[in-house]
Amino acid sequence: MTKDQREIRRKLRIQKWLGLSEQFGRVVKWISAAIMLPPLLVSAC
Repeated sequence: MTKDQREIRRKLRIQKWLGLSEQFGRVVKWISAAIMLPPLLVSAC
């Protein structure tokens, strides 16, 4: 395993984690929106 290959592997792992955390953040946003919306709709009625 050369040093370059190790660098590439490390960068790929970082990209993978960034992608996962991005998806997770999107899910959290959806969940918080789902929690926030019903009270807003009820108070609007």
